[in-house]
Amino acid sequence: MRNTLPALIIGLILVLGCRAAIAGPLEDGIAAAEKGEFTTALALWEPLAKRGDSAAQYDVGLLYAEGWGVDQDFKVAAEWHRLAGEQGNALAQLNLGVLFYSGSGVAQDFKIAAKWYRLAAEQGEGLAQQNLGTIYANGEGVDRDHKAAAKWYRLAANQGYSEAQFQLGLLYERGTGVAKDHQVALKWFQLSAEQRNAQSQNHLGLMYEHGTGVKQDYKESVKWYRLAAGQQHAPAQHNLGVMYQRGYGVSQDYVEAMKWYRLAAAQGYSDAQNNLGFMYRTGLGVTQDSKLAMKWLRMAAERGYAGAQFNLGSMYEDGEGITQDYAEAAKWYRLAAVQAFVGAQNNLGLLYLNGHGVPLDVVRALMWLELAAQNTRAETVEEQCGVCDPAKNRDNILKYIPQAKAAQANEMARRCKASNYEQCD
Repeated sequence: MRNTLPALIIGLILVLGCRAAIAGPLEDGIAAAEKGEFTTALALWEPLAKRGDSAAQYDVGLLYAEGWGVDQDFKVAAEWHRLAGEQGNALAQLNLGVLFYSGSGVAQDFKIAAKWYRLAAEQGEGLAQQNLGTIYANGEGVDRDHKAAAKWYRLAANQGYSEAQFQLGLLYERGTGVAKDHQVALKWFQLSAEQRNAQSQNHLGLMYEHGTGVKQDYKESVKWYRLAAGQQHAPAQHNLGVMYQRGYGVSQDYVEAMKWYRLAAAQGYSDAQNNLGFMYRTGLGVTQDSKLAMKWLRMAAERGYAGAQFNLGSMYEDGEGITQDYAEAAKWYRLAAVQAFVGAQNNLGLLYLNGHGVPLDVVRALMWLELAAQNTRAETVEEQCGVCDPAKNRDNILKYIPQAKAAQANEMARRCKASNYEQCD
């Protein structure tokens, strides 16, 4: 998952605490800005800024960045922030980093963004440390370096920045740049979640649901999913729907599951769109409706979601709520098959075996069945294939196919898998 940077410009309130409360144009400008009198603030700050006062330069830049009392102008904002940043103003350096990262008022340049973030981060500016961690995690303007990302995230996390805490938790969960440690990951997710970070709340839900780094506890999982879902976090809304559908930590309730799936699906979350399609297809929690099932499955399938592509393919193959169309079934099965979806590989193999929607090709049928059979994780096969048995289907073909053809199919399967499913034709 690609990390993203937080909001663009840091507000005036962050600089007030570090200034002495001595009467003068700078302080009078702050008082005016706090009242929303930004034109007055600008009139007080601009003369100071032109005389080289870095705090005033930062503040004038902020007014232009936010469009307070002036027309919003990121180019002018960048000019003032640069003057302040070159004098060592950490907040101006931070904002310059954000402007260069986003290409606002300046040409987008990740390398220059990293430079300004580093200058601010080395002065202890937590948001700059967090953003510099993201720069290293993504490899933008610098060589990707997860150890460096962990270093900067940790500095920001120790200052209480919830996004840095979440990202640091992810690094520990995955063992990226640090030794894998689910309990340490749990600690950082917990700290972040307590600050209402929805991503961390959802992640805590996942850890409690699966017993990762903590004793499995479905009720605790539901608690965290619900908190994140209440913040419109689509993955958590989907996960909460799954808990209601399965009756994990809550009484099984298909209607409630549908409610949460709909909310997540409306945000374009493919997992929820697929599950919503499944519910309409099977009539769980709703009146069975093949057309609505097709609608939601297609939305997820067109976004590349393999499970939806498989389900859509099976509806075309069976003529479920639509005219039977083997060619269309083969199309969707193949899209899922090249994502290593076991059921799609099995079903595509059978279409080739029978010449349904594709040319009859026993060797290619055997190739796809071999690929499906190679996935020996029982839970994956059950989830993606149900009662299908690709190994049995493969072995049935091997009983009558010539050895040379079998060897050809095995080589095709090897090449397909080795190319990450790019050379399967």
